[in-house]
Amino acid sequence: MKISDGLRSYAYIKATSHFFAEMSVGEKIQATIIAREKNTAILNIKGVNIKAEFTSGVPEGERVELILQEKTPQKISFIISPLHKHSELSSLLMPLSIFVDDEFYSLNKHSIIKLLLQSNSDIYKVNLSFLALKGFSVKDTGTLFEKLMEKMGIKKTLLLTLFINPSISFFYEMSLIYENSLYRNLRDILRNEESRKELIEDTLRDCESDRDIFDEIMDLLFGKNIVTGQFPFFSKDKISWVRFLKENNSLFLSFELSNLGEIATVIKDLKKEISVSVFSNEEAKDFMENRRKLLNKKLYEMNIKNVTVNFYNAVRVMEKIKSLCERLYSEGDFDVKI
Repeated sequence: MKISDGLRSYAYIKATSHFFAEMSVGEKIQATIIAREKNTAILNIKGVNIKAEFTSGVPEGERVELILQEKTPQKISFIISPLHKHSELSSLLMPLSIFVDDEFYSLNKHSIIKLLLQSNSDIYKVNLSFLALKGFSVKDTGTLFEKLMEKMGIKKTLLLTLFINPSISFFYEMSLIYENSLYRNLRDILRNEESRKELIEDTLRDCESDRDIFDEIMDLLFGKNIVTGQFPFFSKDKISWVRFLKENNSLFLSFELSNLGEIATVIKDLKKEISVSVFSNEEAKDFMENRRKLLNKKLYEMNIKNVTVNFYNAVRVMEKIKSLCERLYSEGDFDVKI
């Protein structure tokens, strides 16, 4: 039989006997892996040995939980059990993942636990690994923004970063809490929809003479690629570089804020609201939480509404996730062998 990992496709098994006759769609079944070779394994299910082919590789460990996905007279299809929506692990991972609910909960829990036990505490790299598990490729913008600064100057480069994703405005509004920046001078212009439209048209016209740059910008603004790279943040007296990862309407940002250290932010457009998760050290977390009202006021001024902001101690969150993964591993709940 063939079994999908639930990530890319629904593979199938042919119903060659009445072995699964009493199972219903959605029902789970436990299997013990007693032998393996590449993508093929011998599974023991209810005391019966069955040869199975896993479309994305045999899960590591001795046990695997399967879910009956489809059942017809011609075929039966299984997927490996994904993350449970209300599990402790998924509730810890959801804030730091750029995936929205449906995308996230389709991730295979065996692969997730293996990834987290092997990874460091870099939230950016964890998200890249999540994307890889889904089979997505990521396009790097390379030196695009350095080229833009050289060609168009600081002001228009800043404008283009704001047009990439509306959520970036949140980052700039947050920055105004603790330091001045060029962005402050653009706020009144950006509030006006007509002014914003004129600015982006003027900015894009400046790029048309360099077709390579223009094509990269259009792909960044309107393309469907998952994109990563660095864009510049212009403070009063220096330029800092912000690492970003853009996937549909979700955005990851990682940057240094003055003396507050590195801050990672995950911004997700959930249609009815914008969810913002901010990860930092404890000092920065306290600093920003104490200025939450000021931040909400600034967001309201820029017509950024229905925003839910949560602050986290990045180190503690990752330590808690790793500790939970180790416990689940030792209890055999995920049964992943590294």
